[in-house]
Amino acid sequence: MKLSLISICLLFLSYGCSMDTPTATAPTLDTTTKEFSKTRKIDRRDGEIWIDTGDFLTMSRTWRFISHRELNDGFANKFFVVSAVRITGGYTIEAYNPTDNDVLFVLYKLIFVDKDDIPIYDYILPSQVERHVSANSTDTYVGTFEIELDNIDVANQMTKMLLWGQASVSQ
Repeated sequence: MKLSLISICLLFLSYGCSMDTPTATAPTLDTTTKEFSKTRKIDRRDGEIWIDTGDFLTMSRTWRFISHRELNDGFANKFFVVSAVRITGGYTIEAYNPTDNDVLFVLYKLIFVDKDDIPIYDYILPSQVERHVSANSTDTYVGTFEIELDNIDVANQMTKMLLWGQASVSQ
């Protein structure tokens, strides 16, 4: 009796293990170029206070993810393995100054948000970027970034790259 029960269990297990089961495909990083444009108010310093000039700098940007690399920090327990993904990307910022004043734009960080403008990742630049935009002209800046996320699905939720910075009349 025990032998037949063991035989039946082995037969069931071998049948179950030999069945083809669908395998999940790994997510693919979205490397399409994304575009976004927004205006930024231009301030003017008057002693210790900032005054709104009523003018705006148009900030257009394109950005995309270029590549990714899976990371594993080596920490594991019986429930999970901690891993992440490092993503490299690039961006171009074009600042158009329609005013008669030269403008200084200082960029501190990039904020990646989802379709509802909910922040997903803040990328603080290694050093602030200062761009002088001459009166009635355009300035272009090109840069790269490297971010670490939990997985590629999080990266694929990012739809816009916002700029955290300040535009002011050059002194």
